[in-house]
Amino acid sequence: MKINQYLVKTACLSSSGTLLSEHCFGVLFYRMLKFGAAYVEQGQTYYEEKYKERLLHNLSKRAKEFGFQLTPFEPATVPVS
Repeated sequence: MKINQYLVKTACLSSSGTLLSEHCFGVLFYRMLKFGAAYVEQGQTYYEEKYKERLLHNLSKRAKEFGFQLTPFEPATVPVS
């Protein structure tokens, strides 16, 4: 059983957007005990991929505000002879 991301966000963020770590972990721990959710380590690569996705999403949103459009960069391949 996965913990709903909305619940995590609402439990971890106050109205000003600052992280309330002790309360957040307490709520998550309580919900895991109550609903029997097992903790699953996602791994560093998962978090790096999520970070990259967030970064690209925010960057494209920012570029759109300024009237630009992002395109992926594909380096030219030069055959080695």
